[in-house]
Amino acid sequence: METTLLTTLRSFMRHRAYRHLMFVSVLTLIVGMVAMHYLEGWSWLDGLYFSVSTVTTTGYGDLYPETTNGKIFVVFYQIISVGIILLFFNTIYQHFDDVKNSQRIRRYRHKKMVKRAMREQKRREQKEKNTHN
Repeated sequence: METTLLTTLRSFMRHRAYRHLMFVSVLTLIVGMVAMHYLEGWSWLDGLYFSVSTVTTTGYGDLYPETTNGKIFVVFYQIISVGIILLFFNTIYQHFDDVKNSQRIRRYRHKKMVKRAMREQKRREQKEKNTHN
């Protein structure tokens, strides 16, 4: 499992579109953190904590905007950021699934090739045996 995950992450980062999606996802968290820092006067850590709990739809309720500007921002932030993060997680899952399937196909082809080689070897041995008799 660990090697599959590492393989997936490596191959994920090789794709330009995936890197851009990751950049946009991280940028989404940073935008939320910065906005809550300035709009609500929260610490950077509280802003990041709020952003992560918001975009993952966890929403513990321990932090919430109290200013009008903060509330307006969060309404739009939730709509946009949840979609971005869901797209990001879905893309990672799809990529992981694709990598797993391609590995499964390679193993199947390898197994098939080995069986074919073994049958061919048996035929040759049988042929040699018949020619020596």
